[in-house]
Amino acid sequence: MKIKTILTMVYSGNAVSVFLGGLFLFLAGVSSAYSEPSITSESVLKGHVDSLVVDGDKLTAQGWVGSTKPDNKVVSISIWFADKLIYEGPFERFKRPDVVKAMERNDWVNSGWRINMVLPTKLKSGEYLVKVLAELDNGQVEKLIVNPAVERVHVKEGFNQSRQTLWAMRLALVFLFILLCTVYFQADTLAGILFSKTNYLIKPSVIFGSTLFLCFCVLISLGITGSSVNLGLQQTPFVQSDATNVLGHDQPVRSDEYRVFTPFAIAQYNYYPKFPIVNTNLGEDGQNMLVVGMAGVPVAHISAVAKPATWGFFLFDLKRALSWYWFFPIFACLFALWGVVALLLRGQWRSSFLIALWFSFSPYVAAWSNWPAYAVFFPSLALLSAIAILRTHSQFALLALGGILGLALAGFVLILYPPWQVSLGYVFLALVIGIVVRDKLYRNFNKFRLASFAIAIIISGLILWKWWSDANLAIQAMLATVYPGQRTTLTGGKVELPELLRGFTNLVTLNKLNSTYSNQSEIASFSYMLLPLVLLFALRVYQKVIGAVEIALAVSISFILYFTLVGIPVEVAQFSLWGRVQPQRAEIALGLSNILLCGLLLSSSLKPFPNKIPIRTLAIVVASIWAAVVLNSISHLHTSIIAGFSPGVFVMLFFIIVAAGYWLALSKFREFIYLNLALSVATTLPFNPINIAPHSITVASFINDFDEKRSDSVASERILVLGETEVPAMHLLASGRSVANGTFYYPQKSLWERLDKDHIESNTYNRYQHLVFSGESIEDIDNYQIDSPYPDIVRVMVDLEHFDFRKTGAGVLAAPQHEEEALRKNAKLTYIRNEKGWAWFQITGDLNAD
Repeated sequence: MKIKTILTMVYSGNAVSVFLGGLFLFLAGVSSAYSEPSITSESVLKGHVDSLVVDGDKLTAQGWVGSTKPDNKVVSISIWFADKLIYEGPFERFKRPDVVKAMERNDWVNSGWRINMVLPTKLKSGEYLVKVLAELDNGQVEKLIVNPAVERVHVKEGFNQSRQTLWAMRLALVFLFILLCTVYFQADTLAGILFSKTNYLIKPSVIFGSTLFLCFCVLISLGITGSSVNLGLQQTPFVQSDATNVLGHDQPVRSDEYRVFTPFAIAQYNYYPKFPIVNTNLGEDGQNMLVVGMAGVPVAHISAVAKPATWGFFLFDLKRALSWYWFFPIFACLFALWGVVALLLRGQWRSSFLIALWFSFSPYVAAWSNWPAYAVFFPSLALLSAIAILRTHSQFALLALGGILGLALAGFVLILYPPWQVSLGYVFLALVIGIVVRDKLYRNFNKFRLASFAIAIIISGLILWKWWSDANLAIQAMLATVYPGQRTTLTGGKVELPELLRGFTNLVTLNKLNSTYSNQSEIASFSYMLLPLVLLFALRVYQKVIGAVEIALAVSISFILYFTLVGIPVEVAQFSLWGRVQPQRAEIALGLSNILLCGLLLSSSLKPFPNKIPIRTLAIVVASIWAAVVLNSISHLHTSIIAGFSPGVFVMLFFIIVAAGYWLALSKFREFIYLNLALSVATTLPFNPINIAPHSITVASFINDFDEKRSDSVASERILVLGETEVPAMHLLASGRSVANGTFYYPQKSLWERLDKDHIESNTYNRYQHLVFSGESIEDIDNYQIDSPYPDIVRVMVDLEHFDFRKTGAGVLAAPQHEEEALRKNAKLTYIRNEKGWAWFQITGDLNAD
C-alpha cells in the first residue's frame, strides 16, 4: 500500500505508475517456502556428521560426505532440528585424507564439509533430534549418519536477542524509509511551513539533505551494518561476538570485505596500544597497515585525515565504528555525487538526487561492498571544491576550499586501486573541463584562486609524503612481488559484447549464481542502454542543445568503450596510465558516465516536432533492436551463468529493456529513472544483509588460559591455525591475538627464510597472499611442500605427524578435530584440549637448540 501511495504521488493519474508499481512488487515479492525434501531409496551418498555444537546462538557442524557416482556432486546440505529446517545451502569444503584412506576413495579427498551459522531467531528453546541431509546436483537427497553423541542438541532459553528488539530495529528502518520519501515529496510544503513559522527561508533541498543526514546518524547510533563479517565469525567458534542479523543473509562473495578489510580494521581497534602503523600480531615480522587500500583501516597516522571511512574507529565504540565503516562510503558518495549532478542540472535538486541515487544503489556498488561509491566520493568532492574555488570571492572560503580539495586528492590516491583511480580520474577531468568551458570559469582565474589550488597541492603533497615515508619499505616489498607487483601493461580489448552487457542479468545473477566461470561481484555491472542513448544524443544535437559537458561525457564513454572492446596501443597505455586498468574494472567509470549522460539528456523535454509519430516509431524500433541485441548477447554467456533464466524471465527482460529504451529515447525522465531505480532496489535489496554490528570481538575464555602456561618467548603466544582457509586466523587476529598465518600484503621474511632458505620457491610465495597451512600426505624429506593454487593463495602442506611446527614461529596450534589423532603423534606438539570442534596443541622446544 505504501509503494502504491508513493508511486501515485510521483506520477498521479498516469498508467506508468501502475506499471512501475506492479513491476517492483513482482520483482521484490518473490519468496519461497521450505518443506522437507523427499529422500530417495537408492543410496548413492555416504557421509557422516562428526560434530554439531550449539553455543549460544551459533551452530557449528562438520563431517564428511561423498557421492559413489563421480558424475554427481553434492551441492547442498540441510540441517533439521526435528521438523524445523535450520539451514539449507552451500557449505565449506576441506580435505579429509583420513576418509580417503578409510573408504579407499581417492576422489573423496575434498569430502570434508563444515557449516557455521547463526540460529534462526524464531527457533524456540528445548531439545531437538538432529537430522542432516545432503543433496546432489541431480536433486537426489539422502540422510547422513549422525554421531550418536550429537544426535540430540539442547537450545537454551534466551539464546538470541529479544525478538522485540529485532522487530523494533526493523520498524525503525521502515520508519526512516517512510520519513525520507515523505520529506522528498513534501519538501516544498515543509519549507513553506517553516517560513511561515520562523520567517526564515530554508531551501527544500537543504531540508531533504538534512533528513538524509539524520537517517545516516540514526543508522550509526543503532549500529546497523551490511558487513558479512558474521560469516567469518561463524567459521571461528573460538572467537566470541554479539553480532546480530536483522534481515537478509550474509554474502560469501564479499570475501575481501569479511576476510580481509573488516578483520584488519577490528584488529587495529583491538591492538594495544590502538591503531599501530605496524601490527605485530600478524606474523613474526608484522604487517604495515598503511598499505591497505580501498576504505583503509584505522592507523594513528596523519594520513588518517584523508581516510574518512576509518574515522568512526577513533570517535566511537566498535559497534558504531563498524556501522560508520560500512555506511560512510555510500552516504558520502550519495551527497557528493548529488552535488556534482546539481552542478550539471542547475535548479533541479530532485532530479539530481535521483541520478546520484541510481549510481549509489547500483548492483555494481553493492556487489563490491560499497567501495565503488567510496572511490567516486573523492573525485566528486574534489570537483565540487575546484569549481567552488573558481566561483567564490571570499578569501577565507578559498583557504578552506583549498584544504578540502587537498584532502580529497590525497584520499583518492590512498584508495590504492589504479584500475578505478585512473578510469575515474579521466572522467572527472573531462567533467571539470566541460563545466569550466560551459560556465566560462576560465575567466575567473586570479592569484587568490591559484593560491587556493597551491594550498590543495601542498596539503595533499604533505600527507602523501608522510604516508610514503612510513610505508615505503612495505610498498617496495609489494612492488617486488610476483603478484600483483609485476603486472604487465594492459592495452584493453579483452571484453566481448556479452560480458559488457552482463549487467542486464543482475536481477537474477546477483542473488542466484552457482558458476565456476563467475561470481556475484564479477557478474555485477550496469545496464547500458547504448543504442537508445545514441538516438537521444542525436536528437539533442539536432535541436542544438548539446553543450560542453554532454560532449565531455560522450567522449569519455566512447573512449572507455573503445579501450574495453578494441584496445589501445601499448605506448598510449603506458603514457596515459590506462595500462594499469583491467578492461573489466573500467566499468565503474563507464557506468558512472552512462548514468550522468542519461541524466543530462533527460533533464529537459525535447522540443516538439511537427509530427511526433515518426519519432515515437523510431524510438520503439531502436529500443526493440537494442533489446534483441542484449538478449542475444547474454544468451552467449556460459550456461551456468544464465541457468536461472527461464523463457518467462527472458520475455520479461525483453519488455523491460524495450520500455526503458523507449522512455530514454523520448526523454521521459521520471519513467526511465523510476524504472531503473525499481530494478536496482529489487536487485540489491535482497542481496544486502542488515546486521547489528558487534560490541566486541574477543577470544573464548579457554584460550586465555593458555597465557598462564606459556613461556616468556613471544613465539609461544602466536597461534597457527590449520585448515583449508585463513578465515579463522584472520578473525583470531581481529580479537587481538597474535597469529602466524592470515592475509599478507607482502611475504614474511622470517617465516620463509626458515621454510625456503635457498629461495627455490620464492616465485610461489612472493606475492600478496592468503596464507594457509593444511595437513596432507607428504613424501618430501622436510615433511612439507609449498604451492600456490590461486594467484592470491599460498598453501603450505604439512605432514601432521612429522612436520616441525616450530618453523612456523608459532607457539600454539589450532586444528580441526579430525586432525587431532595424527597431530597427537607429532613429537613437537603437546596436546592441550579439544573445544568446539577444534583441537589445541602447544608447540614445544627451541628451534635454535637443534
